[in-house]
Amino acid sequence: MPTKEKKDKKDRKNKTESTDRDTVAKDTVAKDTPIRENRQQRVPPEDKIIQVPLHLFMRLRNLFEITNAQMNWKSQDLLPVGMIIRDVDRIIAAHVENTDGS
Repeated sequence: MPTKEKKDKKDRKNKTESTDRDTVAKDTVAKDTPIRENRQQRVPPEDKIIQVPLHLFMRLRNLFEITNAQMNWKSQDLLPVGMIIRDVDRIIAAHVENTDGS
């Protein structure tokens, strides 16, 4: 009889552990699901102002240089890409300190 009791106890323990894992898995899915749905449904307003570190703009500008050298642009791509590069250059120029002392 003691072996049967041990087996029953072990079975109950395994069942509890599997139930706990299922609960954790369900909680994880339940927590993740709304976030994914919200990301798909949200549309950020175009006029929202955010703070972006200047070094990020400088890295993006360097990335544009590398990408530009490796790309074969279509003619319809040239204007939008050029406008983005121009805007990034203006932002960088407006915020970089002058090094010539003036």
